[in-house]
Amino acid sequence: MSRTARNLLRVLERERAFLRAGDIAGAAGLLERKAELAGTLEREGADPDTAARLREAARRNLPLLEAAREGARAAEGAVRAIANGVTTRTYAPDGYGTDIGSGRRRIERRA
Repeated sequence: MSRTARNLLRVLERERAFLRAGDIAGAAGLLERKAELAGTLEREGADPDTAARLREAARRNLPLLEAAREGARAAEGAVRAIANGVTTRTYAPDGYGTDIGSGRRRIERRA
């Protein structure tokens, strides 16, 4: 396995660790390096065993990346709902629920 392939495999393993820990920012910080290594590896070429290992590592990360994307979309929707005055129920790690809202007050207009 080439040095580039080993480095890419390490980056994919770090990405998986970040995603499993819920550290989306950490995983996102690896994107540029991952793309750089993939481009270099594409130019250098890789033997079939190495290519298979890298494909498997990337395939293992895909469901985690998709879950992170869906979680970010759900969070964005919740923030928008709260900003629009919708009360949302959230739960703390201890299991207690709390209602959160925007705190907006509606102005009653009278003629």
